[in-house]
Amino acid sequence: MAFSLQTYKAIEVGKGYLKIKRSISLKTAMDFSQNFLTEITMAFQLWWGDFLNECEDRFDERYSQVVPEEIETSSLLKWKWVCRKVPPDLRRRMTNLKYSHFEELAALDDIDVMTEMAQKANDGSWTVRKLREEVSPKKGRDPVKKEVQCPKCGERFEI
Repeated sequence: MAFSLQTYKAIEVGKGYLKIKRSISLKTAMDFSQNFLTEITMAFQLWWGDFLNECEDRFDERYSQVVPEEIETSSLLKWKWVCRKVPPDLRRRMTNLKYSHFEELAALDDIDVMTEMAQKANDGSWTVRKLREEVSPKKGRDPVKKEVQCPKCGERFEI
C-alpha cells in the first residue's frame, strides 16, 4: 500500500515524537493507526533492506555513505541480505507475511522451494515458528549462516 503523511495533516511527526496538532475524528485516528503506523511497523526492515540494496547497485561501495550510525550495522546488513535473497515481487504477493517470515525464507537457496513455502505460509496464515519448522528440513542439516562485511568500518557480522 502506498501512502503519504500528507493525508494526515492534523498529525505531525518528527525525530522522536508524534503529535496530534488539532482535533481529529476517531475514524481518522483508526485509519492512521491501521494504514500508516501498522504499515511502517510491518515493513521498515524490508524498506531498509531494499534501500541499501538499491544504493549498493547504483553506487557500489559508496553506498556505505548512506548507512546511518544510529542504527546497528548488523541489523542493517541482515535486512539487506534478506531483501537480496527474497525477491521483491515474491514479498509483494505475500500480504500475510511479516519480515520475520521472510528472514526464515531467506535461508532457502532454491527459489522454487522458497516460493512454494511462502505461498503455503501466506495462504495458511502460518506463524513464524510454523514456517521455521517447515523450512528447516528443506535447508539441509546445517543452518545457513552468512558472514557479511560492513563496507563502512570493515567489521564482519554473522547473520
